[in-house]
Amino acid sequence: MDSPLKGTGIPPLDTTAIYVSAYLDRLLAVNQDDYRWEGALYFYISWTSADAYRLVMENTKKMFSNSSFTCQFMCSNIVDKMLCCDDIYLPSFFFKNAYGFPQDREILYNIYTASNGSVLWEVRVHGQYYQPMDFRHFPFDSFDLLLELRFFNPLAIIDTTDLYGKPHPGVTIYPSSGGQKLFTYGRGDDASYWAVTDFSLEGYEVDMGEWFYDNSALASNPGDPMPLAPVNDNWTAGAVDRDGNPANVYSGVTDQLLAVLITIERFWKPSLINSVLPVVLVFLLGMFIFVCEEDDLTTRIEIVVTLFLALTAVQFVLIGSVPTSSYVVPTQQLVLATYVFLFLLAVESIIVYRIVMHHQKRQRALRRREAYRRYCKLRDRGKLKGGNNPPLSAADTITPAASRDATFDAAECAENGEASKGAAAAAADALQDAAAEQAAAQAEAMAAGATPGKRPRRQRWQETFSLCFRGPHEKAQQGSRQPPSRFVSFSHMTADEAYAEWLGHMVDNVFGCVMGLSYVILAILIFTLQHGYIDLFSD
Repeated sequence: MDSPLKGTGIPPLDTTAIYVSAYLDRLLAVNQDDYRWEGALYFYISWTSADAYRLVMENTKKMFSNSSFTCQFMCSNIVDKMLCCDDIYLPSFFFKNAYGFPQDREILYNIYTASNGSVLWEVRVHGQYYQPMDFRHFPFDSFDLLLELRFFNPLAIIDTTDLYGKPHPGVTIYPSSGGQKLFTYGRGDDASYWAVTDFSLEGYEVDMGEWFYDNSALASNPGDPMPLAPVNDNWTAGAVDRDGNPANVYSGVTDQLLAVLITIERFWKPSLINSVLPVVLVFLLGMFIFVCEEDDLTTRIEIVVTLFLALTAVQFVLIGSVPTSSYVVPTQQLVLATYVFLFLLAVESIIVYRIVMHHQKRQRALRRREAYRRYCKLRDRGKLKGGNNPPLSAADTITPAASRDATFDAAECAENGEASKGAAAAAADALQDAAAEQAAAQAEAMAAGATPGKRPRRQRWQETFSLCFRGPHEKAQQGSRQPPSRFVSFSHMTADEAYAEWLGHMVDNVFGCVMGLSYVILAILIFTLQHGYIDLFSD
């Protein structure tokens, strides 16, 4: 498609400066997946031409008075056959980063000429444009949308000496006025997810020769008659400089460009609610595991696994709203931090459980070894023959010390890896077995959830519910009884057990405070150090 700012003619001698004004009428869309944006802008281009007013008037008179005269270029497409702008100069601009212009767009242009030689060209442009986009501060990001115009100067290829009698002094492009809004009225947002916060015009010049030298990954072929990136060795054709070195055909040619910069800022509140809040809630729910007892490992691991799956589901939902980029945006960094947080919670729960249950696990290990020793004793005495399955306590009464032969006892003990024992040692073994059995029973009760000196939790709940559903007579009898004592006896608790429970509780509390504070500080740093305006075009 032709450029909406496609001009015509050669600038006259008195046209040495062209002023460009641009106004954003409406930002239509920002496509963060394809890195494109769409908008409607009004361009107002003005210059000085002494013959413009006279030519428009003469051509208009011919159009109305001479039926054989046909106007090739109307001054406006709003009113047909009003003014004829044939033979006047119009500057030509090319949209460098235009992706396309919609086919069904409304085309509008007007040309205003004054008797003092001033000319104003008004053009409405609706187009789509591509550019790099940086979302590393999502959802608190702000950057510039770029529309780049390149001025086509016919004087670079045409010598006006024969046409005007002397060389043209040249044409310079100057940025003029601009604004964020022009004809669009009404209350509401500028575009979906975005607000326009600033608008500016910048003009700059580029040496085309240096441009090709800096951006050419390949050198021109030595036989290229008009090389863009000429080589230095074995070069046989093309332009040369005064010293005879290979030269770019564009060397010394100045290209004038004009950049329209539209600063936009994302609406961060919807993104905060949809992207950040669910992740923070998963973190807050994870802190509830510190309410659970340190020895309740099953409940803690179940909470961590459930939150891990929930966070995975939240991450799948965030994929559609988070911009696609080569870097990890802040919301994704927060999700990764939450994953690490949940993993550390699981590891800490296992460590604390091992600290608290260390004594009980040691007692269970002793019980297993004692049970195996008794099993061996029953097996060696022939008590398991014929399918018999006596209790392990029977091992305490099968060999009285006075009736056993010392040589036979020594041989059997040596076969099972035990030392030889006498009659007095056998009696001591009996007392040790009874004590070990009592300790094993105590460890088994504690493993089942009961506390020494305290009834099991299931029994307490059964008594509570049975009390609620008893009749008046039964309740009266129950009320006359002594209430169960809540005092926990320490007669069966060793110093190691008390220290392990205290140490596990303290480790759990300290770790919970450290993890909670660290997560809050990390989340604040993620979004405070990565927010605000990003200059996409700075070196």
